[in-house]
Amino acid sequence: MDAESLYASFLAEVGQANDSKCGSSPKRARVHQESERPTAADTLRKAAFHGQLSQVRQLLQGLDCVERLLLIDAAEADGLTALHLAAIAGHEAVCRALLDGRADVDAHSKTRDTALMWAAHQGRGSLCRLLLSHGADTTLKNCSGQTAASWLHLQSWHYIHTRA
Repeated sequence: MDAESLYASFLAEVGQANDSKCGSSPKRARVHQESERPTAADTLRKAAFHGQLSQVRQLLQGLDCVERLLLIDAAEADGLTALHLAAIAGHEAVCRALLDGRADVDAHSKTRDTALMWAAHQGRGSLCRLLLSHGADTTLKNCSGQTAASWLHLQSWHYIHTRA
């Protein structure tokens, strides 16, 4: 499966998962289809998911502070930001660049998952440490009532029991 198909498949899965009763809107600017932002925001999200650090940096360069903040935290219908997508794919360098660009470390999706929850769920310790060093809130809960620590505990349990 090529990268484009993988990305489309991922977005389709997330869209289905976000039809839950917890689909509250994150507290940040939404991207509107009629503006120029969807192209830049979509490009940033795609570059973050694919780990294209130079493209992420290029997109953020030359923007004033307000434009950068609007772009960096832009979320589509699924509520996922570029930081979520970079964390999901495990691209630590991209996450660092986004955080250095002042991405909201506690931005949450429609299911209220944060980048820290995704990193913990996948057992990405160094990424968890990076997010925590940028002030990620460990007390936030998703729609299922799970915190990042809950996800990390489940990941550890799974690792131990599949390796035994």
